[in-house]
Amino acid sequence: MEQALANYAETVYKDLSESEREKAQRVFIQLVQPGEGTEDTRRLATSEEVGGDNWDLVTRLASERLVVTNRDELRNEETVEVVHEALIRHWGRLRGWMQHKRKFRIWQQGLMVALQQWIDSNKDNGALLRGAPLALAEDWLQQQGEEISKAQRWFIEKGVELRERERKQRERLRRGIIAGLLCALLVISGFAGFARWQWQEAKNLAIKAQNSELVSGSYFAEKLHKCGIN
Repeated sequence: MEQALANYAETVYKDLSESEREKAQRVFIQLVQPGEGTEDTRRLATSEEVGGDNWDLVTRLASERLVVTNRDELRNEETVEVVHEALIRHWGRLRGWMQHKRKFRIWQQGLMVALQQWIDSNKDNGALLRGAPLALAEDWLQQQGEEISKAQRWFIEKGVELRERERKQRERLRRGIIAGLLCALLVISGFAGFARWQWQEAKNLAIKAQNSELVSGSYFAEKLHKCGIN
């Protein structure tokens, strides 16, 4: 029965158009919880996570009894999950997709946890992605942007915005410090110049005083000589 379901899924998949097959891949990998050392399992995904533009395909897959749709009344969201975990274990195509996307899906599950923690913290900046995790998120966003939901993308972008604000703050602080150092240097240079001027003035006065003494001494010596006083 389990293999029969997998064979049926392959038949339905082959009846899809090329564009629908691409959408089907995105839908199904979002319905799998990637195991780390354990078996992959099914997960309940929201319409946003599988892509709102893909919901028509989800409805068709539901009519083919490959997925089950529902509605989360509390969150006011449409949800979808695979009809049975046999699809995950025995449908070779889905297993191949997961093998190819495993690193991405494991990272994405971690991103979902971080996103929820940020929401639970009333969107505190301290819960945003920073450093290496943010750089990795930017890489995945560039590589797999079409498979990252709007909420997840927004979360990453908020981290980028915070990093940019902090960079600008550091730059303003750096410029302020440099400006302060330049002002201090100018003040010090001014004091040094003033001190050199004072020293030169004092030196000039000393020279003038010395010259005055020499002139005065010569003058009195000459007067005494004229008076016959040696």
